[in-house]
Amino acid sequence: MEKLLQSRSSRWILIGIALLMIWSLVSLGTYLAWIHGADHRDFYPRWAGARMVLEGEEKIYSLEATTAIQIRLYGAKIPEGHDQQGFAYPAIVLPFLIPFALIDNVEVATSIWEGLTVVLIVIGLYLLQKTSRHDVSPLPILLLILWSYTLLMIFQGQITGLVLSALSIGTWAYHRRADFIGGLLLSIGFVKPELVILPIATLVAFAIMRRRFRLVVGILLGFSTLFLASLIVVGWWVGDWLDALARYTEYARIVWPIGYLWSSSPLLIVGLSALVIWGVPRIWKDDGAIMAASVPLQILLFPQTLIWGLTMLCFPLTFEWNRNASRGVLGIWALGWLLLLGNVNSEWWKVQIVIVSVATLLLIFISAGWEKDETDLLKSP
Repeated sequence: MEKLLQSRSSRWILIGIALLMIWSLVSLGTYLAWIHGADHRDFYPRWAGARMVLEGEEKIYSLEATTAIQIRLYGAKIPEGHDQQGFAYPAIVLPFLIPFALIDNVEVATSIWEGLTVVLIVIGLYLLQKTSRHDVSPLPILLLILWSYTLLMIFQGQITGLVLSALSIGTWAYHRRADFIGGLLLSIGFVKPELVILPIATLVAFAIMRRRFRLVVGILLGFSTLFLASLIVVGWWVGDWLDALARYTEYARIVWPIGYLWSSSPLLIVGLSALVIWGVPRIWKDDGAIMAASVPLQILLFPQTLIWGLTMLCFPLTFEWNRNASRGVLGIWALGWLLLLGNVNSEWWKVQIVIVSVATLLLIFISAGWEKDETDLLKSP
């Protein structure tokens, strides 16, 4: 028994060392390759806003705060008509940003954030594979990190990786019947609610049907803790955030995929509806497939900012890899690269969001029933 404990301890120590090495190497590599000297990364205004909070500023959503962020980062106000780079995230994200705001160099802070993002994705996709009876393989993790949309998300210093890992690890915790812990982790995803409302609601519905209410308690407690922490540091912020969000929609590139399809041709909505009507009965009794399908449906049904959110498809693609649909996953991986490299006009990013999300949804529907008993994502051990 003592040898077994020592073996497990050694294993965890080695895993910890490996993750620290990945964090360090990715942070150094991103700093040297694409951050040092760069004019802008999406993490910059988040860092600046959090740093202002450390300095005692509470009105981080005001026009004055946006101007202060611009001057802090670039030495001058950004002209109207350009991305104003205001702080537009809900303030519950501040507990995750403030440790990086303690670093007084924005480039170093962003590099460390990007390194951590890769580590979180590795952990999340690894544990998501652990929900299957198949052996864990590093190949899908490596492929999905090297996917066009994941790399772009990391490149920009986006927060999407935190959301993906929260959903992945929270789902794994639910699978392991650690429902309360799973709920706490899932609550982190609300830092970008447009990416997780439907998947979290799906998992909550499963939990309630099985009378596993600790998941719901964990989500409520986790969100309440983040919300209370945000109130402590910046006061009541919800109204100001909504105003900032309205301003954000005026200068940011945002698309509502369903609305975009309708404006392109109502027949596209008819086709998507037919796909869903055909596919839902195929997965109706397969909790894991329903959970996987909720992610591309989330992207299609909620407004999205550019293509970074497609990184969330790593969740259902990992599920499909476990379902022995690896060829389909490789096809979507290649499709993502082809669509990105084949950029043809200013609307192409909207087309990518729709095509890749629909392709993932189609793969989930087609593969439903394959190896179901061995790859039920939510089947507890």
